[in-house]
Amino acid sequence: MTGYIYSIGFLYIILILGNVVGNAGFIVLFLFSRKVRKAVSIFMISLAIADLAFPLIVVPIHLNNLISGTWQRGALSCRLRTFAYLVAASSSILSFCCVTVERYIRIFFPMRYNMNENVKRVSVAIAVLWLYSFGSSAFVFADFLDWSHTPLSGVCSHALPMNLFLALFVLTYCVPLTVMFVLYDHILKISRRHRKQIAHVSGNPATTTKNSTKRARKQHPTVFMLLFHFVACWLPISVFSLVLKTHYDSQLAWPKWTGHLYQFLNVLAFSNSVLNPFIYGYTNSHFKAALRNYISRRSAKVSPIPTQSIAFVVRSRTRTILDTLVTRLDIPKSDTPKSF
Repeated sequence: MTGYIYSIGFLYIILILGNVVGNAGFIVLFLFSRKVRKAVSIFMISLAIADLAFPLIVVPIHLNNLISGTWQRGALSCRLRTFAYLVAASSSILSFCCVTVERYIRIFFPMRYNMNENVKRVSVAIAVLWLYSFGSSAFVFADFLDWSHTPLSGVCSHALPMNLFLALFVLTYCVPLTVMFVLYDHILKISRRHRKQIAHVSGNPATTTKNSTKRARKQHPTVFMLLFHFVACWLPISVFSLVLKTHYDSQLAWPKWTGHLYQFLNVLAFSNSVLNPFIYGYTNSHFKAALRNYISRRSAKVSPIPTQSIAFVVRSRTRTILDTLVTRLDIPKSDTPKSF
């Protein structure tokens, strides 16, 4: 048991550090670099903010509960923990879905897409996204839930009605996942169709298809990575929670082994937030170029003065001091040192 707690606790700490460094750095670059703002979607910043809620709020609570072994706080803290988890999860997933929709519009409707003209629409979409995340999670404060937060139970659990659980599961996970599958499938089909058309027009189908395939891979380098990453991180915990809900009314009735597996699947789900900034931003060629430019400019501002420049400054300052002394003491200039 102790080894298990140390292992999961170590993973939680790694997740906290990696998440803060990746997402906070992503946001800082967006705020202070104009080129980064041009290369990065605002939805990705919404995603980074949502992902930061995990290391700052959700994961520390899980870590403390894991170490202590029991829930040592009151009813309000128990509800707030669940509320924070649901808001962070739903806002992260929905932000990811919006990133996918925006990418689809950029590819298939480039003439209609203009980030500067769509700022208001994007801002409204982000506001709706967050309002939905907060609103759909507010049920945890309702009185119809049977919460188990007493010191005798030692857990923070609730008996969520099956209908409400299924509604949240479908709206927060299944619908965004379906939208992303459909859009990415359309992107790949159109890409294949374009490759075939180019190969048919060209006199060398094999070479043209090979070259167009490379261009398509460069154009959509992270399509499979994005979708696989999302599914791999969130599908296990979602399905496992659904299975537990259909068999047990409360966490108090769970077998002991399910608690260990649930903690591990939580770690897997939280890792989605750690990898998001690297997949969505640092694999983007425009973002990487803006990042290199930003780092080079910042390095130039704080770079140390070369040794030759330091020597020149010392000689100039020394000569100025000597000239001042000569003037005040009326010493002939021929008597002053000339080594400077």
